[in-house]
Amino acid sequence: MVIVIAFMSTCSIRHAARMNEYFADPPAHMNFVANTEKPVCSNDIFRSYYLSNHNFPPPGKWTVRDPNVSAVHPLLSPDICSFSQDIGKAFLQSCFQRKRVRYILMMGDSQGVRYSWGVWSILNKTMRSCELLKRENITQKKVADPRYFSRGDSSLESAMVLSLRYCEECVSYTVLCKAEGTAPLTLEFIGFHHMSNGVMEVDVGNMYSEGTKVSFQEFVIRHYLKDRIPDIIVIPPPVNHAKFNELPPEFKKDLLSLKALIDLWMPETTQVYWLPGMAEHENRRTGASLKWLNASLHGKLASDLILDLNNAVYKGLESDLVRHDGRHFGFLDLFKASRNRSEWSHEGVHMEPFWYEVIMSYFLQVCCAS
Repeated sequence: MVIVIAFMSTCSIRHAARMNEYFADPPAHMNFVANTEKPVCSNDIFRSYYLSNHNFPPPGKWTVRDPNVSAVHPLLSPDICSFSQDIGKAFLQSCFQRKRVRYILMMGDSQGVRYSWGVWSILNKTMRSCELLKRENITQKKVADPRYFSRGDSSLESAMVLSLRYCEECVSYTVLCKAEGTAPLTLEFIGFHHMSNGVMEVDVGNMYSEGTKVSFQEFVIRHYLKDRIPDIIVIPPPVNHAKFNELPPEFKKDLLSLKALIDLWMPETTQVYWLPGMAEHENRRTGASLKWLNASLHGKLASDLILDLNNAVYKGLESDLVRHDGRHFGFLDLFKASRNRSEWSHEGVHMEPFWYEVIMSYFLQVCCAS
């Protein structure tokens, strides 16, 4: 069981409480029934689908094994491939050793942080003891913690011009996971609600010759990560925020700007995965989400606009997704996977915790099979 340490601010305490929901005590192994008549889901299988169908692969069908037992997760059976039977300790340990995975970076909004909690939970339950090394200490609502990103450099911290981050749960953190006989694995989440800025600007005059302020994303990719290169970057684009103020062409442009930064400053050995956005569920809206019940956003309901944004993501990435020697990868169509599962929606926007762990277990299988 992971114990999340308490922080002083009210925002941090609320965030830690939500995080703890992801660390219940299900079985030590997460088992999946493989369909031996289909190939194992992999980047190669998905690439073939992209080439023929020009979209993210369909998710197939869900099977709920025992709705009365919360620890027994539902199964997803894609139409074009299958998942392996087990992602226990031996599976992940062998995968990470073979692929030399030492650092996984996940980026995004409140959906992204939930997916990262899903990965953290899987690692902790299957193969490693994970320790929380650092976490943003949010003392002012919707404002990032500059100390997290300055890493003790006071001059750098003073160069950070903070702006509002319209995402209370986009709290960055780093954990270190250890297992006997294997190299330590770092899992980090970096939170942002907009792909081209929205957190802070940084005056890089003392760092680079051009002497200008750069966006938060450029600072992270170019400076924060310069001496600690991720092996895998996972980005669920923040469609739930973008739907309020960006149309698909603008969103695609911002996505390509972020991709260009990664391509410019990250080595080719870093693999980048882009996860499609999920559907929202009007009939499940509660709390803060309720004020957006059946709201018209650019003339459409939330899910209809998210579908348009997902299409923009695919179109922006397709030329990279179909490359056999590329380092950008997609995933199953999570919009279709979630669209008819309103009973799993927590409050109309986010899903229940098990969703993120199940999806990330499939994601890890795709990474390991590729």
